[in-house]
Amino acid sequence: MKFKKIRGHFSKLVKLGIMFALLASIVESAATVQGSAKTLETVVSNPSLGLGIWTGKDGDCNWNYDVVTKTLTIENGQLSSIPLTKELSWANEIEYLNFDGQIELPANVANKFANLTSLKAISGLNKMDTSSTNNMASLFDNDLNLTSLDLSHFDTKNVTNMSNMFAYSGITNLDLSHLDTKSVTDMSGMFFQTRKLNNLDLSHFDTRNVINMSNMFAYSGITNLDLSHFDTRNVTNMSNMFASSRITNLDLSHFDTNSLTSMRGMFQGTGTSGEKFTLSSHFNTSKVTDMSELFAATKYAQIVLNNLDTSHVTNMRDMFAHSRVNSLDLSHFDTSHVTNMSGMFSYNTNLTSLDLNHLDTSNVTDMSYMFTNDTALNHLNLSGLDTSKVTDMHYMFEADPALTSLDLSHFDTSRLINMQAMFRKDTNLVDLDLHNFKTNQVQIMDDLFEYDSKLESVNLRGWNTQKVTTMSSMFRHCPQLVYVDLSGFHTPKLKDSTLMFQYDYKLAGIDLSHFNIHNSNILDHAGNPNGFAVKLGHYRLRKSSGVGQSFKHIQAVGKGKLNHPQGKKYTAEQLFRLYNHSAKKSPVAIYVMYNGKKPSFAKQLGIK
Repeated sequence: MKFKKIRGHFSKLVKLGIMFALLASIVESAATVQGSAKTLETVVSNPSLGLGIWTGKDGDCNWNYDVVTKTLTIENGQLSSIPLTKELSWANEIEYLNFDGQIELPANVANKFANLTSLKAISGLNKMDTSSTNNMASLFDNDLNLTSLDLSHFDTKNVTNMSNMFAYSGITNLDLSHLDTKSVTDMSGMFFQTRKLNNLDLSHFDTRNVINMSNMFAYSGITNLDLSHFDTRNVTNMSNMFASSRITNLDLSHFDTNSLTSMRGMFQGTGTSGEKFTLSSHFNTSKVTDMSELFAATKYAQIVLNNLDTSHVTNMRDMFAHSRVNSLDLSHFDTSHVTNMSGMFSYNTNLTSLDLNHLDTSNVTDMSYMFTNDTALNHLNLSGLDTSKVTDMHYMFEADPALTSLDLSHFDTSRLINMQAMFRKDTNLVDLDLHNFKTNQVQIMDDLFEYDSKLESVNLRGWNTQKVTTMSSMFRHCPQLVYVDLSGFHTPKLKDSTLMFQYDYKLAGIDLSHFNIHNSNILDHAGNPNGFAVKLGHYRLRKSSGVGQSFKHIQAVGKGKLNHPQGKKYTAEQLFRLYNHSAKKSPVAIYVMYNGKKPSFAKQLGIK
């Protein structure tokens, strides 16, 4: 009996403990919620327990939140301009938003109902007074689960900004026929990333004052769109307007583009495979300065550019990058003002031939990535290219496996600074004559010929490398390379020549007498194991430089010749010690290295 009584008392104590814990949790939650917004007043219950109602205030409006139904009800008054997600730390739990009574919106409601990621429906919008509102930017932005909106009673006569108004929302159906848009100047991103929106009727839209339409339909799910009533006379920015949208049969013949200055990415990612794209002759681009990414990633097989006025364009970066076009006629292009052609034709897998002989590139400074990863490109006419102002050519011809030759004899590289990976992964180039290149200003040469698996010879005579700071992996993975004349190379500023010749196992000789190689492993896993000649000079070696470390026999040529060395014999360790003291004591000498019998070099390799 005593045991039963004790157990009963214990049970009561446990229940009391649970009740106190619940009360403590409620108080703590109340403090947290009250602290989440300046306008909140009182809170009852705890949403994590699924009990009761929370209450508070937004502007002049009282609100209550039902934790069970996840419904936020806002009563009559004027709302503040503060977004709900900034007022309420738990706003992402709201599934239903109900306006009960006359609700007045302030002038600026940008982001007011944005980022309510659980919101499924809004009721009572017909009770909302928006007559004083001028900014509705991102009003329903990122409401991922919101599928419909009734805006039939929205008074938008004073609204000037509707940018990103429905962006990233889950809207599937939208009736905007009652919206007054005559005052709107910014519609940028208005339907951006509305993936579930298939049809949209904008025939009643008044766009006479709109200046910015950038990203307006980008990445939307809209398939049919009639823009014949669009007044675009004042639009200056249409960048990415239709980018990666699903719109088919886009008719822009009625567009007035006399004020247009930016078309960046306007048609990016559009089109159907095999289709032909022709820009209407009424489409005036005479004031356009930016055409970067204009047709990037488009699926069109052919793009007719005869009506494109490029006379004032300065930026053509990535203009046709990743596109599927199989031919391009640029003979009508006026590129006299263009400064940036970076990536202009890059990552095109269908383009086999390009004639750029008529292109005026006299003001271009950036040609980086210009033809990179054009995997089918086998003919390239660059004879008319003016490169006198170009400072950046890094990755210019990288990964073009169909190219078997390149004539760059007319290239003026006197201002060139960056050559990184310029010819990298050109796996069918056998020889390159670059002796005409002026490299006085070049600072970066790393990865220049890396992975050129068929490259046998490259003429770099006359190259000035006084300002070069990095040559890492410059000839790495060139397994057919026998010799490259670097005798004219002077590298007083060289900081990194790491793995410069790694895996070049046919390399028979190299002149490093003017190389600052103290801080690099320049010859790691490099050189023909059957015979390798290297000339060293007044620079210190580091032990990990790789010089001689994979060879059993090392002998100075001395008064002999490469095929008949007569100098002193060394081990790799002894050679390291010889060049591991002050530069003044390091001898300028040629060394022959081999593992089996003495090598017989086919020629003197230019090492003197």
